[in-house]
Amino acid sequence: MIIIPNRFITKIEQAIGTVDIDALKEYVKSPTEFERKDDVPMMCMAEFWNDELGRAYYNFKSIDDEWLALDVDDNMKISDFMTQFSDYDYILYTSFNHTAEHHKFRVLLHYCGLDYSLLGANLDEIKSNWHFTLETMFPWADKNAMDMTRAFYLPAARPEYFYHINETGKKFYLPMMKRPILKTEGYDGIIAKHYKNNTTIDARRKKNVEYYLSTSFNKINGNGNSNTSLYNAICTCLACHDDSTLEEVLRKARNEKWSESEIRTKIKCARRFVGR
Repeated sequence: MIIIPNRFITKIEQAIGTVDIDALKEYVKSPTEFERKDDVPMMCMAEFWNDELGRAYYNFKSIDDEWLALDVDDNMKISDFMTQFSDYDYILYTSFNHTAEHHKFRVLLHYCGLDYSLLGANLDEIKSNWHFTLETMFPWADKNAMDMTRAFYLPAARPEYFYHINETGKKFYLPMMKRPILKTEGYDGIIAKHYKNNTTIDARRKKNVEYYLSTSFNKINGNGNSNTSLYNAICTCLACHDDSTLEEVLRKARNEKWSESEIRTKIKCARRFVGR
């Protein structure tokens, strides 16, 4: 990962250098004290083609395929995160403005599953679908900090600083997902029109739902490629106002060992996407 002196540095050639994950762990254990947030160095998980250019997308080469950085800005308690991800490797440290009342922290999650070919054929598709993947899998994380070229503040010694390094040897499987596209008339050409009129149409006849219900998925590493299929099916059912087919989709998901928490997260994201 690239270390940048502060947020005002725009060119990669001005970076301090790079560090590995072991060096970062040591720094997390004993960070430097800073009075101003603007003086805190930053890290970037991406690589770039040209060091003379900045962190713009046209200069993006790749993102770290081992460690995923996430920002949490008062949307989740630290204890809840530690419980939910107790089985996985991660590095957690509190952000500059963290307090006991308002939990603000950063996580580097040890993960696997990155596959650019599944995200898209060009940089715009990769950017959009990466963002969608993180939005869907981590709805409690800061959506403004999910860009592939994002820089994150390193820890700073503060009065309420806290860190935790979880070392289990297990990586979190991150399935690559594609953002559903609502065309002018919605899924399969007519959903948006019916949705505006608040009428119900048979979602079972729509290809997203038909595919999900007719395909058997095994729960391997986070349900494998059923992740996107399940989400798309839920979106379609909601857009069609077809609650009975939605229940059929959810029964299948439960039979394939999706947890109630995972299902609730998908429904919440899908409702936000279709506006229902």
